[in-house]
Amino acid sequence: MQQLIVILIVAAAGAYVLWAFMPQRWRRALAARLGLPTDRVGGGCHSSCDDCGGCAPKSLQSDKKQV
Repeated sequence: MQQLIVILIVAAAGAYVLWAFMPQRWRRALAARLGLPTDRVGGGCHSSCDDCGGCAPKSLQSDKKQV
């Protein structure tokens, strides 16, 4: 029984690592195929880039820094 639990934990950790290092285009396609919400797939820090502006175009980022 303990071996089964360890196998499940290791498999879940492996799946998470594959998902985290998978290219964003592949994650979105796989999420759509699995029926998962695609709006939360991607991004590095959190689900919305409004807070930090890390995903904003470079012209907008430079404007923010000057203000």
